[in-house]
Amino acid sequence: MDVRSARCQGRNCGRRGRSHGRSAPAPERSPVGRASIPPAGSLRHADGRAEHPGSGGGTNSVTLRRLGVIGTGLIGASIAGAARRSGARVQAFDLAPERLEIATARGMIDEARASLEDAVEAVDAVVLAMPIAAIIHSLPAVDTLAAPGSLIVDVGSVKRPVLESMEGLPGARRTVGGHPIAGRETGGPASADIDLFRDKPFVLVPTSRTSSTALAAARELAEMVGARPLVTDAELHDEVLARTSHLPQLLSTALGLTLEPGDGRLSGSGLHDMTRLASSDPEVWRDILIANDDRVSEALRRCLAHLNRLADAIERRAGEEIARILTEGKDRAAAERMESPA
Repeated sequence: MDVRSARCQGRNCGRRGRSHGRSAPAPERSPVGRASIPPAGSLRHADGRAEHPGSGGGTNSVTLRRLGVIGTGLIGASIAGAARRSGARVQAFDLAPERLEIATARGMIDEARASLEDAVEAVDAVVLAMPIAAIIHSLPAVDTLAAPGSLIVDVGSVKRPVLESMEGLPGARRTVGGHPIAGRETGGPASADIDLFRDKPFVLVPTSRTSSTALAAARELAEMVGARPLVTDAELHDEVLARTSHLPQLLSTALGLTLEPGDGRLSGSGLHDMTRLASSDPEVWRDILIANDDRVSEALRRCLAHLNRLADAIERRAGEEIARILTEGKDRAAAERMESPA
């Protein structure tokens, strides 16, 4: 199912959330050739193929031999390890020395660096794998310190505020927003997995100033870690992720809050599956929810409307209506699971 057309079903497609910045790049001439950047809102493979027939594009040839990874939590350390497996040399920096020690001991990185400046020295690409607020805060320094030709890509879960910050950088042409759609409820380098991104989507969000060379490099990075690069815009990314990632996290939390002491003794696998996400890092999710506040609050209210509709039907013992609602949810969920790479 086409993501942009799917989101318009039963809704006002002209409605937009508040804009955190432009993210629709125009094709540019690069030193190594011309590569088309897909139009804003399209969802495409790295080689320009759309998820559905009818469009195409080109790529540039780029080789990433040395990476600087800033932040060695679950995502950063997993990207580092997967890139090492593909032949890249990885140097990393983290404000928590113990994370660097674990990442080094597990073979996820080649070198632990003592500062941000050291970590971005002489690299082909810088990967910012920190909480969103830290990514935004560090962008100006990274843009100043990194070599002029190196790629700068983040892997945050919300894209509009990051893209807005990238747009204002002197080196905006070499920046790309990124988000690998993979993870788990346990964080840190001890949970890192070089196969975490295998066959998973790695969303790439170019700014309006991103060069074709930078986008090609970001595509290569995604492929290096085993993922499927997909290009879209920040607005669409944040709207969809509010429903597919941020809302499930909150529903898991809400279910956890609904439980009474001892309920676990009379539970099966369903409760375990539904509350797994509630174990995620609260501070990480606090930043994600605040950064995507408008989209998340909208998704929550839509979900609450469905829950209230069910509660009302159950209270009235309206069997046919209950069955109809359950069937609607079953059919919609089944259709979207077929689209999911998980």
